[in-house]
Amino acid sequence: KKSSQLGKKRSKTIFHFVKAAIIFNWLKYVSEKADFQSLRIFATAFNSTKKMGDSNNLEESLKPFYQRASEAEERLARLEISVASKTDPKNEELERTVAELQSKLKDVTAELEAEQEKGHKQVEQLTSENAKLKYRIKHLVQSLEEVLSKLASK
Repeated sequence: KKSSQLGKKRSKTIFHFVKAAIIFNWLKYVSEKADFQSLRIFATAFNSTKKMGDSNNLEESLKPFYQRASEAEERLARLEISVASKTDPKNEELERTVAELQSKLKDVTAELEAEQEKGHKQVEQLTSENAKLKYRIKHLVQSLEEVLSKLASK
């Protein structure tokens, strides 16, 4: 008798555990999708499992739940296919406009980068040339001072 009572307790515990897991997963699904139709299906299935929970026939009690869930998944798949197949001319025009603008933006950005690189090279070249000219001026001034000092000493 004790072993049969333990078996019944175990099966009841397993049943409640499975029921809790199903509840958790469906609530998670419904909250992610904000799908009130699924919430009604879940509530109906939950009530039917609650009524049949004492009978230890878990598969029978969950059958309507799984059937409704598969029907909902089929409807969702059909809806996703129909939405994906429909194309709106306005959306296509907007997509073309966006693609065109993005292309122009890339071209302008590339052109701007090329001009900036050219400007950096020009600045480097002018800086180098300026340093060379300063060096020449310094030595010319020194040479001029030497010539002036020689002329002054004569």
